[in-house]
Amino acid sequence: MRRRTFLSAAGAACLSGLPAQAARLELSAAGLIFTGIEVDGRTGRALIDTGSVRGLQLSQSLAESLHLALVAAGPTQRYDGARSAQTGRVKTLAFAGAHFTDVETAVVAGDIESISRQTGETFDAILGWPLLSHQAFIIDYPAQDIRLGALAATPKLTLTLDAAKPLPVAAGRLSGVDTAF
Repeated sequence: MRRRTFLSAAGAACLSGLPAQAARLELSAAGLIFTGIEVDGRTGRALIDTGSVRGLQLSQSLAESLHLALVAAGPTQRYDGARSAQTGRVKTLAFAGAHFTDVETAVVAGDIESISRQTGETFDAILGWPLLSHQAFIIDYPAQDIRLGALAATPKLTLTLDAAKPLPVAAGRLSGVDTAF
């Protein structure tokens, strides 16, 4: 099963009877997905990364422009070496009709800027699984939107969270072998 198909089905499966809010998605040629955000009153563009273990990561430049108070969080390992990580809090975060307050954020020196150079896509933040998993959501690739909240639908697939991992885990069969992914 392709990741996009899986995520679309998983998002639909988690929905309850709450109204859904939609926001436009931008799909890059490389398959990356972006949406608009507002952080402490500033608009920006965020990469949606369901594999990220950080709920919100801001670019160093956005954090500096917001004058965020940051504290050292130690190094974090990236594929191109270790980088210095810091954490702080933003007062408000909004996207796809959802509003969050007092949100912890990470700032990893030069990380988003490096990803931007590698992909040719300029963006200001990464929205990761710990933040996205607080609400049901659907990433609808054909419609190019993300919906937070829920639709009145009967779940067809349920994803559980493994306490040892900060990501959703589903059981299945791959080439005839029982596995979790």
